[in-house]
Amino acid sequence: DYTSYSEDREQKLTKDATTLVRAFNRQTIERYHTYIDMEHQSGRWQINYGLEYQHSDDHSRQSYILPSQEGFNDVLKEDVADAYIGLQASFDSGLSFSASAKGEYFHNDLQHNWNFIPQLGVTYYKTPKSIFQLNFTSQRIYPQYWELHGATSYINEYSSISGNPSLQPYMNYAAQLSYILNQKYSATLYMLHADKYSVQLPYQMPDKLQLMFQTVNFDFSRTVGLQFNAPFDIKDVFNTTAVVNISHKQEKATHFHDIGFDNRRWSFYGALNNTLKPSPGSPLSFSADATYITGQIQGPGKFNPLWRIDAGMKWRFGKQRSCEINLKFNDIFNTWKPKLTIDNAGQDYKLTAHDIARNLRLSFIWKFNGFRPKDLTVDTSRFGTGQ
Repeated sequence: DYTSYSEDREQKLTKDATTLVRAFNRQTIERYHTYIDMEHQSGRWQINYGLEYQHSDDHSRQSYILPSQEGFNDVLKEDVADAYIGLQASFDSGLSFSASAKGEYFHNDLQHNWNFIPQLGVTYYKTPKSIFQLNFTSQRIYPQYWELHGATSYINEYSSISGNPSLQPYMNYAAQLSYILNQKYSATLYMLHADKYSVQLPYQMPDKLQLMFQTVNFDFSRTVGLQFNAPFDIKDVFNTTAVVNISHKQEKATHFHDIGFDNRRWSFYGALNNTLKPSPGSPLSFSADATYITGQIQGPGKFNPLWRIDAGMKWRFGKQRSCEINLKFNDIFNTWKPKLTIDNAGQDYKLTAHDIARNLRLSFIWKFNGFRPKDLTVDTSRFGTGQ
């Protein structure tokens, strides 16, 4: 497959009729992707293997009229090649598993490295009463192309967003051990570990009155937790699902610009999702959901506790109830306002987000002959000149 992407953006920042910033950004990307897969079945064993190669040419430009500073006009080439092999099998004992291993080579104009990416899934399902599941996944997360050029965008006189040519991809590992009782109730012990994790964070300059947002690599980000899911149903008229999650998160960076941090915190998450119908076969249903989460961390900063209430109504009608009207009011009391506070090594920063979740939404859906839309989404997660 082949993807062609282009974007033009002009930024103009004024204050009291005076132009402070005027900049032009352009990005043109051509991406080629080719792969070959093979699958064999031998008794209860299924073997699959394949090769994959992706090449991209990212031609990005930035120029400034104001302020007087240099831009860039670069072509960044990137290659990702990998080979993988996988096995799947099911046994009469109730045990089934799948495992795969991928070797990947990554190269661009700034860096290159080899990566090993394993996957494992094991399920023991002897009776519907008790099910055990073990999953381990790993994934390589790549930065946006635009960030690797070191571009600068201005938010205001005080704040700017800077790219990072030394930004590296990071490995994301996830392990889960679950027990499912009666195909309804579940308990999951999990661990998430991101090696060289990266995220965009603010940093106050030590030598001038400037705030810079930049995506940087940490040493790691790690979360260990335990989650419970418990659904309850009363004669197909009222059902509720309770979710409880207790976790401990740690994020560490030995070199975060000219400082370091080792931030860690316990947190609690609870959610209650409820649905009510006037009668078992009623086309009308009502929903009310409540969510609460204690303070979280991100980098050297901490978030405040949050809570919200959502409510909605759904009406299904027409032939075979193919039509549906949904009315949903999210964050009714407008309480979902995250506030980030950083107080570490001379950094004193507070950011509060307002009105990011409250909304009233009305939608109408009409399904024709069991129509299901095809997934034609193109992955543009690494595209764009906005940071």
